[in-house]
Amino acid sequence: MNTRVIFMFAFSVGEQRDAAECLEMILCKISPQASEVFQGALRDTTKCSRGHKIIEETNEFLTLPLSLNDTHDSSYSVESGFKRIFQSKPLNGRNKVHCNDCEETTEATSGCEMMVFPQILTLLLKKFDFDNNTRKHSKTNRRVDVPRELQTKDKKYELYAVVNHIGSLRGGHYTATILSNEDNTWYEFDDTHVSKVKEQLFAETGTYNSSTAYLLVYRASAKHDDTNQIPPPTLNTRHSSRPPDSTTVEIEKDESSPKLCKSPTCKMTPLWISLIVIACVLVAILIVVLSITYS
Repeated sequence: MNTRVIFMFAFSVGEQRDAAECLEMILCKISPQASEVFQGALRDTTKCSRGHKIIEETNEFLTLPLSLNDTHDSSYSVESGFKRIFQSKPLNGRNKVHCNDCEETTEATSGCEMMVFPQILTLLLKKFDFDNNTRKHSKTNRRVDVPRELQTKDKKYELYAVVNHIGSLRGGHYTATILSNEDNTWYEFDDTHVSKVKEQLFAETGTYNSSTAYLLVYRASAKHDDTNQIPPPTLNTRHSSRPPDSTTVEIEKDESSPKLCKSPTCKMTPLWISLIVIACVLVAILIVVLSITYS
């Protein structure tokens, strides 16, 4: 399908949208219980060198973006890029921050951790970027090493769907590669054509090398269920060194707090989850076909 995905109920005809925006738009339109299957939350914490909390905030997400410019290796490792999200980063030199408790600008560290583990984890490979030197947007076709499994501190995820982008920044084509629960076989969805992938993903190695992968969809392993799910944080702004706003929050664990999703919908079988993803792809295809027909 053409990359000019058009949502006539929300956007102007001819306005370009990509697969990540398509997915998030669909998840916002379906039932909240179903969309919560894809929803997680990250907690970012900044502490000074003496251990005082300077900033602590939580952000919900439907997709996690990975920058392909983090390293200069010939092939980008998705597993390494995912782990870098949770690595502590030093803040020194020009990046020092002000600590109210120390009453001075000081060195600090910034770290991130997963507070709510989504049942479906979607990684967005940032293939489209803005070049500050040329002042233009561009697309990278850098090859990526996609792992079959991703391990977090408390959950294990297994890949079962890939959305591919073929073409340039201004025009191209989307396809989807999805693992069938019925026969454990990968199938290619290309508009109305569905076919078995000739060279099955991970048939010979534990990683899949691709230059077209754009969205990677993982589901929580059945062996790592919701027993390790961390309750959503209680939000409080009283320890922030910045003026209170909608994004600066203090997080306090509350064991009595309800989990992000208590509905039975969030405990759907892998088959139902696969059907939701396939339905999203088919809806996008239908919208594009209609837009092309009437354009």
